[in-house]
Amino acid sequence: LVVTLLHLLAAGRVPLSADEAHYALYGLHPDWSYFDHPPLVGWLQALVLPFAQSEFALRLWPIGLSIATALVLFRFARRLFPGDSEWLAFWGVALYQSGLLFQALGMALLPETPLLLFALLGMLALLAALERGRPGDWLLFGLCIGLAGLSKYTAVTLVFSAALFVVLQRRLDVLRTPGPWLAVALALLLIAPVLYWNATHDWLSFRYQLGHGFRPKDWEWTRVGISQLAQCFAYAPGIYVFGLIALAAGFREWRERGVQLSLLLVLPVLLLFASGSGREESLPHWTALAWAGSTPLAARWLHAH
Repeated sequence: LVVTLLHLLAAGRVPLSADEAHYALYGLHPDWSYFDHPPLVGWLQALVLPFAQSEFALRLWPIGLSIATALVLFRFARRLFPGDSEWLAFWGVALYQSGLLFQALGMALLPETPLLLFALLGMLALLAALERGRPGDWLLFGLCIGLAGLSKYTAVTLVFSAALFVVLQRRLDVLRTPGPWLAVALALLLIAPVLYWNATHDWLSFRYQLGHGFRPKDWEWTRVGISQLAQCFAYAPGIYVFGLIALAAGFREWRERGVQLSLLLVLPVLLLFASGSGREESLPHWTALAWAGSTPLAARWLHAH
């Protein structure tokens, strides 16, 4: 509530950033998808623009999504580590809210803003589906993965994270039930607009995104270092330093369910952009999903020490 109040007070006083204006233009020109990103940010702003085009109005979506993300992160941390202190989830959310870039995403509608919510909610639904086996939990998982895919292409890492989690948890028996296949079908249905747009535009978005980090440049550690420093200060040294320490410590207890899912959620994103940053410096917000997902694990490490 405190953070939301601050966002509401600032929302109408700060001009739109270049990225915010760019995605607001998506909303003025609704389409199945767009050159550099999937369409969800544009679709959300398209619901606002017919009524208002002020800075305050265009920031209502990110403020609302930020509230939901914090609440889901709290629930996610409780489900990851049910045997730990009840305060762990609170400190996880507090650590998340301490991130400078997370505060920016809480007031500016970038593709990462809805991605964080739907990725965390999707992993929460996956835990429930594996525990209870209800078709409704699997459908919620598919819905969230599909909406994450409509938010940003980074959502592809969630597919690998979920699949590896099912394998490592030795739950391949769920593949003999209709739930996972319903989830796959729903997710594919939701991202169909992106596939259709790309199929009719020479797969332009996919080719553009694959160009990030895979350009014909010499690989240099200097670029990697610059990218890491940018993340350290863009989020906060606390999140970056203790997040990395907690991830390293997590390898010693990787078989524990909560630790395992945290590692699988965070590491694919960090490794993807760290490897590509040797050829092209990665922007700090590209790894937002990883650092948000690391906060419950970091809070647990801090509490234990």
